[in-house]
Amino acid sequence: EKIERKYQELKLAGGELLLVELQKGPSGLGLSLAGNKNRSRMSVFVCGLHPNGQAARDGRIRVADELLEVNGVVMYGRCHLNASAIIKSLPGPTYKFVLHRREDAVEDMAVKPLTQYPMQLDEQGHEIKYANYRGVRTVTVKKGTHGLGIMILEGRHPEAGQGIFVSDIQEGSPAHQAGLGVGDMILDVNGTDVTGADYDTVAQLLKQAEGVLTLIVARPMGNVVPLLKKKAASIETQEPSRTVPSNRKSTVGSLALSHCSSKCRPSPSSPDGRLPSPLLSPMRPETVAEHTADQTPQKPDSGTTSPASDVIRPGRPTAIEITKEKLGLGLSIVGGSDTPLGAVIIHEVYPDGAAAMDGRLRPGDQILEVNGEDLREACHEAAIAALRQTSSVVRMQVLREEEPQQDILTVELHKKAGRGLGLSIVGRRNAPGVFISEVVRGGVAQLDGRLCQGDQILEVNGHSLAGASQEEAAALLKTTMGRICLRVGRLRRAPSQRATQVSVSRSDSTANGRMTVTLERGSEGLGFSIVGGAGSPHGDLPIYVKTVFEEGAAARDGRLRRGHAILSVNGHSLEGLSHQQAVELLRDARGTVKLVVLDTSVLETAAPSPAQSPTTTTPPASLFTVTDQSS
Repeated sequence: EKIERKYQELKLAGGELLLVELQKGPSGLGLSLAGNKNRSRMSVFVCGLHPNGQAARDGRIRVADELLEVNGVVMYGRCHLNASAIIKSLPGPTYKFVLHRREDAVEDMAVKPLTQYPMQLDEQGHEIKYANYRGVRTVTVKKGTHGLGIMILEGRHPEAGQGIFVSDIQEGSPAHQAGLGVGDMILDVNGTDVTGADYDTVAQLLKQAEGVLTLIVARPMGNVVPLLKKKAASIETQEPSRTVPSNRKSTVGSLALSHCSSKCRPSPSSPDGRLPSPLLSPMRPETVAEHTADQTPQKPDSGTTSPASDVIRPGRPTAIEITKEKLGLGLSIVGGSDTPLGAVIIHEVYPDGAAAMDGRLRPGDQILEVNGEDLREACHEAAIAALRQTSSVVRMQVLREEEPQQDILTVELHKKAGRGLGLSIVGRRNAPGVFISEVVRGGVAQLDGRLCQGDQILEVNGHSLAGASQEEAAALLKTTMGRICLRVGRLRRAPSQRATQVSVSRSDSTANGRMTVTLERGSEGLGFSIVGGAGSPHGDLPIYVKTVFEEGAAARDGRLRRGHAILSVNGHSLEGLSHQQAVELLRDARGTVKLVVLDTSVLETAAPSPAQSPTTTTPPASLFTVTDQSS
């Protein structure tokens, strides 16, 4: 009954909710997962049931069932690779699945149901054989026509010793989709132990293997030192100059990111011990040439100088021209008109791409135009499409701001033992910094409403993360309990977006972020939904706006936003009310409805006075104290 209430919207949309409990046998669960073919939606579908796995033997879980929860951990709205990593991290042996089944769900899956599997599904034995390695797991990869999409190198790790490591993963490749991470150490290929093998042996094994590969890999902590004179080469079955497979062709492995498959570069760790979901949209180079570990990429001799400007001058739009030749553009972006940033911002410039060879673009630059297409009001997905569809010569107009580009926020959350914050993090490959890649729906951070995808975590309880690796940051966040004070940096909105926000603030709100919104209730209602309330499963929470519907009074007014805290309705305070009481109060409000809300984005980005520290910009603790969460 509780589950039905929780997922009432799904049930009303059609289909049925199921609760299935499985005992993991010696051969494992045998589930293969896939995402949603609609990249704007994140879903976790069962796309295959290995005949030797426990799920197939039990018979209650079917292909195209959507996973909503596993052992109380919410999967609904997550990326499928993220979900598979979470399931693998659950202690078991009992797994309780909450599923949504509907007849036409198979049409929404990013891949067709799997029909081929490894001869054996053997998940026992390697725990003992490879007990000396950290983070051992089995990854099943269905090899595509262009290979696995990985680069390997022979290197030495201070903890794990000498071995073969994944040095790079191609965006959208089978290895990417199956959950392999950069830094993974390959221990076994299709039953062949490769712990003592050299580069040539493993490369040959990977190239010769056909169909479905079963890899046993480890996740050692720290950096790998490449062995000099050893190659780091892509594992492909065809000439590297040929076009890479489309990211839409998503192949997943046995229990090993929708929206995720086009934008994700999985990284190995997060505060909750799972793969982070995508923050960025890398325009990966189409080919990666073989090179020795001590070589440095050289700039092309010609074709990379802009005819419009030789340098980007801060404070004014600058036109540049980049010649890609056989390289990809090599950028990752964050933001868009549909995000809190309000603009398309370069997050990282990859060293093996054309932009890095050109040498002018930097992280933090705003992209205004690409080949004549205006990106000032473009959403995130439209910006990705514009950058991916560029020809060999890319003409861009960019803006580099003169002022500091980050606002500093302090956010206090509360975490209990055994619970997560509901955050995934990701680092840059070639620069320091740890960023939030996903705010998990239903988690402490999402219910608090202040942290956003793309925020940089600067400190955790006073511990600076400057120079910290992603793994070190994840370990710190995972092991810290109780009160957790995060100091984060957030890229400023585009100037046009900030101007709009300031004008609204002056006319409708006070300096402390409060705002009065007056709506005229029509036949379609107020047009928004809420979350939170006293006595919720996550503790005593304020009432927050969860969704503003496309049609309704709130959408027409335009001021109410997801994450706003509702303080009162027609003079009636919502403090201390349960979710149901708040729903009834809003439902009973007729005619003109006056809401007092707390606009947290206005509050948090307000500049403190010289006498204040940045921490004084946080809202009253009573508004944002979270006592519990299920990750």
